[in-house]
Amino acid sequence: MTGRPALRIGVVCEGPTDFHAIKNFVAAALGSEGIAADIFDIQPEMDKKVAGVNGGWGQVELWLDKNKPDSRVRHYFNGGPFRFDLSAKACDLLLIQMDTDILEDLSFQKRMRRTYKFNVTTPSDPSERGAVIRRVLERWARVDECGDADKRRHIFAPAVESTETWCVAAFKGKRDTERLRGSALTTAFMGALHRSEGKDADGDFQNIDKDVDRRKRFCEKHAAGHKRLRLQCPHFEAVIQSVIDSNSAVIAR
Repeated sequence: MTGRPALRIGVVCEGPTDFHAIKNFVAAALGSEGIAADIFDIQPEMDKKVAGVNGGWGQVELWLDKNKPDSRVRHYFNGGPFRFDLSAKACDLLLIQMDTDILEDLSFQKRMRRTYKFNVTTPSDPSERGAVIRRVLERWARVDECGDADKRRHIFAPAVESTETWCVAAFKGKRDTERLRGSALTTAFMGALHRSEGKDADGDFQNIDKDVDRRKRFCEKHAAGHKRLRLQCPHFEAVIQSVIDSNSAVIAR
């Protein structure tokens, strides 16, 4: 690590369990690259009672809509001539996450078509699925209205199929982890969670456990698996490379 201040990364994500995956895995991966990172919540706000917090893609869309580009840059980045506008959670970079498992959801497709004139495709290839979500996030964030420097400060993080995929990869680097979907991903994640806790992992798992404290413990425990995660999940690796590149630009300012 260098003597430079930690890179401040504000997170806008679907929900509390996603935040813990981002905070722990991204920080560990960056640390291995010599980058100290202070990763903190913007959406959802983790200091509130998160057990009842509504998560999902709608919360990401809503935050980006409420914090339009000019306001976002002024409030979270440098403030320009209005430095008194800076948020207490001002950051060097915004990391914006969304899962790809929403692509087949008809309400999501309808929302994108009616509001954004964006026809959602549902490819099976993981790289293409991540690319679709990235385009959605770029559309919501309206990054075309930002200058080049501020565009680079937006890090888009499609999770294929979800941040549970990251957990599976970090726990045990299974090949083609990003191809796990539906019941196969549920079984893989819940098996990893149970084995991590020393419990029987041979049950018939119908749903993914979203307990926030349980997920926090898992992600903290297995953050050291970031190397497996980077190898097995190309979209996660792309996030890390984007942060590394953007960090160089931050240092150069």
